[in-house]
Amino acid sequence: MSKHISELLKGKIIAYKELNMSCREIAKKTGVSKSSVQRILDRYQETGQTGRKTGTGTSSTVPKAQKDQIIKLLKSKEKFNNKRLTSKVNDEFQKKISRSTVINYQYEIELGMYISCEKPYLRPENVKKRFEMAKTWMFAPDKDWEWVLWSDE
Repeated sequence: MSKHISELLKGKIIAYKELNMSCREIAKKTGVSKSSVQRILDRYQETGQTGRKTGTGTSSTVPKAQKDQIIKLLKSKEKFNNKRLTSKVNDEFQKKISRSTVINYQYEIELGMYISCEKPYLRPENVKKRFEMAKTWMFAPDKDWEWVLWSDE
């Protein structure tokens, strides 16, 4: 596997070329292969940049309109988990979209994934007892509340 060439090293290669050094001399001086030096210099002459060309990389499988709909569903107040949202999107678009795609869009709009904490189950008799206790303690000073121990904790 080829090693990654840093932006600093690419800048040095371009600077050496501007000093009229040959590709072979640059390759020896920087420790990068001659073909990589040539590729970096060619790309710099074409685009004026050392990075990747714009528009390269894998294209999105989801069209922009559908992506906007997915983001709209994610931002809606409805409670969707990723599984339900993925199945809803697949039904609407008649196109297979993976769950990881939905998760990626979720991160793109900076929505975190959180698991809601479960509330303790209170039986009706506990609710009544709690209400009666609250009525008797309603006007108690705050200092007295420090000594209260709840049964469900």
